[in-house]
Amino acid sequence: MLLAIGRLVSYKGFDVLIRAMKEVDGTLVIVGAGKLRQRLERQASDLSIGERVTFSGYLPEPEVKLYLHASRALVMPSVNNSETFGLVQLEAMATGRPVINTWLATGVTFVARDNLEGLTVPVGDSASLARAIGRVLDEPGLDIDVTGEGAADVPLTDKNLLVKAMYKGFDFLGGKPKGIAVRALNVIPHGRGLGSSASAIVGGLVLARALVLTGTDKMSDDTLLNLATQMEGHPDNVAAALFGGATVAWTGSSNEKEVAHSIQIPVDPRVRAMAFIPSNSLATKKARTLLPESIPFADAQRNSTHTALLMHALTIRPDLLFTATEDFLHQSYRSEAMPASFALMTKLRAAGVAAFISGAGPTVMALHTGNQEESEQLGRAGGAKFEGKSLEIASRGASLL
Repeated sequence: MLLAIGRLVSYKGFDVLIRAMKEVDGTLVIVGAGKLRQRLERQASDLSIGERVTFSGYLPEPEVKLYLHASRALVMPSVNNSETFGLVQLEAMATGRPVINTWLATGVTFVARDNLEGLTVPVGDSASLARAIGRVLDEPGLDIDVTGEGAADVPLTDKNLLVKAMYKGFDFLGGKPKGIAVRALNVIPHGRGLGSSASAIVGGLVLARALVLTGTDKMSDDTLLNLATQMEGHPDNVAAALFGGATVAWTGSSNEKEVAHSIQIPVDPRVRAMAFIPSNSLATKKARTLLPESIPFADAQRNSTHTALLMHALTIRPDLLFTATEDFLHQSYRSEAMPASFALMTKLRAAGVAAFISGAGPTVMALHTGNQEESEQLGRAGGAKFEGKSLEIASRGASLL
């Protein structure tokens, strides 16, 4: 996606950019308001590229920054010296985006320099502008930008989990692009037992399937689930990320191979979730090492019964959630690694709340059927050590917008 920002006035040269887009295989978002909007929209429509050119209108600064992060490049096609500096160029460069500008006798080309911070083309030359845009879009390699949760920690290389999943999908489908530009907005905290790795894996595979011609014919959801399971190590979280709602996932042998399966469980619409998210993280590998090699038979028996009861509680009997979420296999063994989480879970359960450790922890999850006021009150139960976040039960999993 290409981005242009500015008032919709003649000296900005957006008409030149729209002509250039006729020769470009890509999309353009123009951020800004002005008297020329209808004329520019009509121009895009007349050139049969109206579906690829979006006029967003005026946007507040935080949203502009999101668009900059999501873009492949900033294009500033100004056509006269009224464009004296182009402050937006600095904003684009701050996010690592190249700038395509024009040879004006102003400070514009001193900010974003030709063949350094971007490319500079002759003023009013739509053909040269199209070639410059094509050069940027066709540049091979990997361009990753991550914002949101864990942005400072995730690798911006081919070691990035989402990118690794995309490559696995491309290898399966037999088609791999010469370059990938990824813009990721992470909303799931990492290392908190909330399935962030599963979401990255499923997201990468879904993207790869969408980007390869006939990808949906070659990679069914069942196939995607098994590719994701190979990366994650088990199907539990990737099944939920792929299909949404509540899922039951398992593996079985087929032709001497382990095959992952999943079914969806319809969740009673009254059920809501409250996540109590601490600031500290806990690696899943470390959490697994805390589990014993064997457990008492009685504990295994009780957990099996509660698992079966949980299916009934989630679907039609939410009043049974408290009993169904009592665990005997994992939580007590991991309590020393997350004492604050275990204490909060114990406090909530003592108050009759269906609370449990989410995944490997240290997030505490609570299922309830309370109204908005009751949910807000519940969210404050974690105190200063936890962020209470009310969550709806997803009706669908990974999808393309």
